Formats: sequence, structure tokens, C-alpha cells
Amino acid sequence: PRDVKAYATENLIADVLGFASALGASTFHLVGHDWGGLLGWEVAAAYPDRILSLTVLSLPHKNALIDALKSDADQKWRSKYIPIFRSPGHIAEALLESAKYKRLRLAYEGKVPKAAIDRNVRRFSEPYALTAALNWYRALELDKPIGKVPVPVLFIWGSADMALGRTAAERTSVYVTGPYRFEPLEGKSHWLIEEVPDFISGLLIQHLTANPQPIPHVLPSPLTGARTPQAILFDLNGTLLDTRALAPVLRKIFGRRLSVHDWFSEVITYAMATTLAGDYRPFPTIALAVLEKEAYKRGIALTDAHVEKMRKALRSMPAFCDVKPALRRLGRSDIRLGILSNSPESSMGEQLKRAGLDGYFDKTFSVDAVKRFKPALEPYQAAARTLKLEPGEILMIAAHPWDLLGAARAGFRTALVAREENSTFPGAPPAEFVARNMSEVADHLVAGRPEKRAGKFIAVSAGALTVGLLGTLLYFRSDAASPLGNGSLPEDRE
Repeated sequence: PRDVKAYATENLIADVLGFASALGASTFHLVGHDWGGLLGWEVAAAYPDRILSLTVLSLPHKNALIDALKSDADQKWRSKYIPIFRSPGHIAEALLESAKYKRLRLAYEGKVPKAAIDRNVRRFSEPYALTAALNWYRALELDKPIGKVPVPVLFIWGSADMALGRTAAERTSVYVTGPYRFEPLEGKSHWLIEEVPDFISGLLIQHLTANPQPIPHVLPSPLTGARTPQAILFDLNGTLLDTRALAPVLRKIFGRRLSVHDWFSEVITYAMATTLAGDYRPFPTIALAVLEKEAYKRGIALTDAHVEKMRKALRSMPAFCDVKPALRRLGRSDIRLGILSNSPESSMGEQLKRAGLDGYFDKTFSVDAVKRFKPALEPYQAAARTLKLEPGEILMIAAHPWDLLGAARAGFRTALVAREENSTFPGAPPAEFVARNMSEVADHLVAGRPEKRAGKFIAVSAGALTVGLLGTLLYFRSDAASPLGNGSLPEDRE
């Protein structure tokens, strides 16, 4: 794609998850070099439940690289080319194309066979190919840290890498909480696969075979249950939309003193309190009131600019990367899809549009209609009446156990998407099934269900497609044109 926005992290993560879902793999091994490695860190940090193991060559954890760029003079020097590659107006393209791609050829440091370099140059000579490669840089958000990675990680780095220094490589261990193996290869460059292919293959096979099963980050997902529901209602905030996007605004105001989780928990507490007191106020009003309360408690002067940034952020949360592929699959079935949200009707449409989710749902329901926040029974009951369905014909899907508590009491069937720290609520009616992500939700619900496509019904079977003995291995390499980009393998190893 020519549009830089197409290379935004959330789109790239969605591509990875989409490939896996298309192959029928709910979990998979992920291997990446350079840009593929950076994407691998992002996926494993955001969706550890999908990853059996992560192997990264050359590229350290994103946070370790951010740290090094702030404190390490050597890494700053190595990364001087990045602003050039990010420059608009095709300056970088002209620079790399000059002198018959001389600078690009030099980046391979004599470590890649000439035939492979020639092949890469031919690829970059194709219309817009070089721009596509450089757009990875232009979309890069180096000021946006990611989470720690809890899956088994193998990180391989060459000490003679021209772009990535020792400080970031060694600091990567700080950001891995799962089993971690660091393999520094002294004297080796950025092009590890080309330099020591047999050694890399041996490390990779050893790592993959040692991790055939996922670490149980979240609840197991039995995915058993009764007949398929007639309608599915999704919670919106925190289930379909990623509330972690609010973190930069909270950090701007509170530093590290208030997390999204703690702030959102307070918002829900006060929303429930207003319901009990019979003093309904719209959800954004409560959210901003809690922001003001927390600022006052910490002696922070909350400005109008702060409030406006939070108001805008609440309307602009992106969808989780597993949401659109799952909704597309569910939308091809004959199940009616809807939303039941604490958000007011006046802002829900904008939220869905900004997240790219408008058009996926047959009906949206807001607690505004009954002026009682979930998990009070009235919102669920009103939705069932409008749908003209019995409560038992409706499945409520949410990432919040308290939401499912209300749904179950109203007679709905329930399913928990166990995002982040969420789990079932002890003593509450058990969810019909617990899914680790929306892909598993779709896998479960469309199994054997007729699919709507171009006016025809096609039987869909959701079985796991296994590639080789290790499950599905997604190995990402890109042809990015630089020391932070990849060359291709020689012909005998492609």
C-alpha cells in the first residue's frame, strides 16, 4: 500500500492474526528478523495467548531500543539514518536509488550473496516498492512503548550489527517475563541467516520443539456449549475497543501514578453507584468526573486541555486487532450481531466509526434508554425486548466479569473474552465458554454454521490446520531497504 497509515502497528498486528486465523491456528510460533522481529515483539506483547513461542533475530525489544536511544550514544549514532528514512517527499527514495542503488548494496556489508542482492535491487526497482519498504519507518512510533512479553523468547543478535548495538540487545531481558534465551553471536552482522544458516536453524528448531504448548496466561478455553445463539451482543469498551489507548493521556496528566486499569475501575464503580442511587449521568460525564477526582486527590491541576484530550481519546479508541477479522467471520453467518454498551447513543456511533467498526452490527443498544448502567438487569431486558428474542437466545460477550454477571441474571447466555487480567468472578454463574481472544469466539460460534456469501450458503467447518509437526509457524521477513530491513534468502534457502 502507498498510504503510510496502512503500515500502522495495529494494521500489521491484524495482518499477523489474520494469517493465523485463515490457517485455522488459534496459537502459533512466531519468528521474525528485523522489521518482522519488531512486529513479533508487538504481537507477543499484545496477544501472548496466541503465541506458543517468539524468536527474534537482530531487533531488540522495542522498549529496550527506546531506552538505548535515550541514553546510549552508540545507539544514537547507529540510528542516525532513521530520520532520513522517515522524511516525507521521497527524499529517502532518491537517496537509495542514486548511483544504481549503491547505498542499498553497501548495507548488506558483503554478507549476502551478490545474486540475492541483485534480486532485492530488482524488487526495489518495481514501482512503489521502495516507498512501501520505507513506509514501515514512516509509520514507526518510537515514542510508544509496548508491554512486557510473557511467552518463551529466543533472541539472537550479532555483535557486529551496524544498526543495533549491545546496550539495547542486553537490556531486552528486562522486558521479557517468560522463559528467555539470549544468544549473542560475536563478530556476526545483521544478516545472521545468511552468515550462519545452519547454526540459526539449529537454535530455532530447539526453541520450537521445547515449546509445543502455550503457557497458560489466561483461563483455559473449553469452547463447549449448547446450540448457537440467535443474536450476539458485545460489550464495547474494553471488549471491542482497546482502552489501553487512553494510557498516553493519563501518563501526560498523572505520570505513572494512575493506570488505565485503576482509572477505569473507578469509573465503573461510580457508574454503578449512580445506578443504585437513581442518579443517572452519561458515561463520559462520569469518566471525566473520576479524572477530576483522581487529579484532586493527587494535588494535580487538571486543565481544560487535559479534559479535552481525554474526551477525544474516549471517542477515538481503536479496536483490538482480533476484532475485525472475528466480526467479518461472524457477519457471514446468520447470527444477528449487536452492541450493548454503557456508552451513550450520542457517542457510540462516533466510537464505532473511528474504530472502523461501523457497518458490522445490526443493532446498537445504549443504557441511555433505561438510564441504568450495566450490570443492572434493565439494559439486558430492554435489549431482549427490542430484539424480540427470549433471553436464552442471546449470547452476551464481554471482557468484564461484572458485565456477564448482570447478563446471566437476566437470562442471557454468556462468554468471557479473557483479555489482560480479567478472569471469571468467583460465585457467579459460570460463562458458557471462556475465549482467549475474539478469534476463538468466532471459531466456536461459526463451526458447522451456514455462511452467508453472495446469496449462497456454504457449510463452514472450524478445524485446526496444522503445518508440520509444530503447529503453524509464521515467519515474517520484509524487504525493507536498510540496515533495519531484510534481504532475501539465497535461492537454495528461500
